[in-house]
Amino acid sequence: MNEEFKKFVRDYIERCDEVLRKSDIRKAEELQELIINTFGEFIPNITSTLDNYEYSFGESRQVDFLGDINKLKEKLRLLSITGVGYSIKDKRLNSVVNVTNNNDNGINNSGNSTNNNTNTINNTIDIKAELYKIREKIEDDEILDDNSKEEIQSKLNEIETVMDENPSNNEKWKKLKSVITWTTTKGYKIGEMIMPLLIKVLFPGQ
Repeated sequence: MNEEFKKFVRDYIERCDEVLRKSDIRKAEELQELIINTFGEFIPNITSTLDNYEYSFGESRQVDFLGDINKLKEKLRLLSITGVGYSIKDKRLNSVVNVTNNNDNGINNSGNSTNNNTNTINNTIDIKAELYKIREKIEDDEILDDNSKEEIQSKLNEIETVMDENPSNNEKWKKLKSVITWTTTKGYKIGEMIMPLLIKVLFPGQ
């Protein structure tokens, strides 16, 4: 595990500490979902023992989101400190290897493949982090009404879905054209946040 990835993990641990310090249940629920989506590919059985994933369907009770954040924090600490029991060579990254090898005809050795895989991982991490920051800005914005916030979050979900699917560049363009068009109809403030994110997703090598 490289130092950049370790730093990224530690940043999430600090976010856990902040949520726990403030006892913010709403933020805890949001952060739980983000951690699972971000690190689910790196931490086996990441939802194991989480209260949110253990109660029965239809059961009426309060989910202990703060307790879940504390558990996720410990899993992240283990990933950051030792990496024991955690594998980077999972299905998602193996598919990245195949895509890289199929698309880059000039790559015939493991060294170049490793570099490309590392770049892909780092780009994904950067985008996930940026998505989180944008979502926080939107939710904390006192000028935007609830409908506007919901609309923006929906577009961010579209971007994240396309990124997670890891389609070809042409497919990315087709799927995100509507989001680009939508962004151009909004004001500078929204465009300033979302356009750089779109560029990173569409043109990861730039």
